Amino acid sequence: MHHPSYCDIADHYLLGTFLLNNYKQALEILDTRSAVDSALVKVGARDMVMVKEWLKEEEEYLRGLSKEPLEETLEMEYYKLLLNFNASEYVQILIIRIVTYDLQTYTCSGRLGLVQSYGGERWRT
Repeated sequence: MHHPSYCDIADHYLLGTFLLNNYKQALEILDTRSAVDSALVKVGARDMVMVKEWLKEEEEYLRGLSKEPLEETLEMEYYKLLLNFNASEYVQILIIRIVTYDLQTYTCSGRLGLVQSYGGERWRT
């Protein structure tokens, strides 16, 4: 008589857990069916066949491009520059606020470190 080993039991447990999780995921996907149907109606698609046709047309269009259109490339570069500008502007404002706060809160010592003042006493921070 063969007694199952720990590894056999662990394998069965892992396989059972895997199947249970997949079953739960399948039920969740089926619950989204009505949302998918209303989204299809919203974009003007009769069914998934029409969406697949759109995807095929899009793929053919993209494969036909030898390179990205100049206008799209320029728009993307402009957008990236705006993001970088906004980020650098934000960093500058943040640095100004930090320095202003530091100058109000701290006084410089004779050395490079900062010394915080509190009621006439000073201690190294």
